[in-house]
Amino acid sequence: MKLYRSKKSQQLIQESYDALLASWDVTPQQQLVPTRYGHTHVLV
Repeated sequence: MKLYRSKKSQQLIQESYDALLASWDVTPQQQLVPTRYGHTHVLV
């Protein structure tokens, strides 16, 4: 199963995500949170 339809769409989404994170006033910390479905990546 492909997550993105194309490499270009993957690049555009990643650039948008990175720009959003850069606009935050704080540096987010990455954590893996255990859930009943497996580990979930979160930014806090």
